[in-house]
Amino acid sequence: KTRTMEGKMMDLEARRSGAASRQKALLVYVALMLLAVPVWWRTTEVYRAYLPFDSLPEPMDNSAALGEALTALWSQKPTPQPFAIVRIGHDVIRGMMKDCELAKELPQFRHRFDTLMRWQEMHGEMEDGVGSCKGMFTALDEQCGNVASAHKLDDAHTQLSNVEKRLVNVVRNPNTTLEEAIPLFKEFAEQNEAHLKKEEGVMMPCVKTLMEGDVNVKKLLQQDVMPCIWDRPDFVFFVEAAARTLEKHSETEPKARSWLHALRTLAPYERWRTYLPNIQSGLTAPLYAQIDAEIDLSATKPQPPPVPLLKISLVVSASLLAESEANSSTLRDKAAKWLTKEVSRRLTPQDGVKVQVRGEAEKEELPSNLESEEDLDSFFAKSQGAIARNTLRIHLLPAKSGQEDGGGGCLMMGT
Repeated sequence: KTRTMEGKMMDLEARRSGAASRQKALLVYVALMLLAVPVWWRTTEVYRAYLPFDSLPEPMDNSAALGEALTALWSQKPTPQPFAIVRIGHDVIRGMMKDCELAKELPQFRHRFDTLMRWQEMHGEMEDGVGSCKGMFTALDEQCGNVASAHKLDDAHTQLSNVEKRLVNVVRNPNTTLEEAIPLFKEFAEQNEAHLKKEEGVMMPCVKTLMEGDVNVKKLLQQDVMPCIWDRPDFVFFVEAAARTLEKHSETEPKARSWLHALRTLAPYERWRTYLPNIQSGLTAPLYAQIDAEIDLSATKPQPPPVPLLKISLVVSASLLAESEANSSTLRDKAAKWLTKEVSRRLTPQDGVKVQVRGEAEKEELPSNLESEEDLDSFFAKSQGAIARNTLRIHLLPAKSGQEDGGGGCLMMGT
């Protein structure tokens, strides 16, 4: 009995000890909930600004607005990138090299290889320059601190030409087989690809800098690059082969359109019209129609914008004529000639403004009490109807007493 009672007492103590432990654990959890949760909530609180929802207008139907925005975006014409004539020219070369590697027979390989060599020769002349035409490399040297010479882009062409010569000798040997030509061509293709990537790594950052600055890249290409090959009799081949190759190898990118858009931007209208038949021959009918709709390949000759005309009505006051020994027409002609010279020398060709000065006698003497700007404004407001639009009216008056130069003063009014 004594052992039984002791066992019961031990069981009771064990249950009491377990209950106490559970209570302590529960208190710890409660303390964490009461302390940690508010701290966490406060430290992760996100500030929410008050918005005056009551004064905001009702939400609009965004689907209609989005549709209009997308329609406007899709209707925009692509922007021409003139340098694409050089950069995408590299992709023409890459496409032609793929065609050579896929040739199944030696005659087919020879034809494709000759096309590649002919096209790349013209592309190289655009970069190296011919005669008085600088070429792309020299133009970049002048604009970007000898960047082409520093990276020896010309040397890469020389090294590549040595491999070309060996390959040409093998290809044109009547005893050569396709199995002998392809391995040597692959060696040439690897060097050619390396040279293309090197040029892109040098030229693209430089051209981007020029475009972001004040340099007119389009004008640079028109003056220093395209004249190198404009007058070649086989330039139409250059255009047709590029269009055909870019359509075949551009996949989802509009490279054919971009290259043709650059050419259309750079070429004079008369030249461009002669290229259209070759472009149609180089492209499939659906792609030609698509590109024509996007950039208007067959556009009519653009009309030059009208040249703004600055008209100046030179009015000689009666009082000035009275003080001058010359007659009125002589004085007006002399003043008009001087004024035309002074205005014209302040205009540059980029302003695109012509100056026309017309002298006339003043029918009505200016009031003598025009001393302040308010007086002038009031007087000219009354005479507005007698002055033509877009005309600057200049009144030549006698100098006021006390002026050191003794010359005539001017009152100017623009409408």
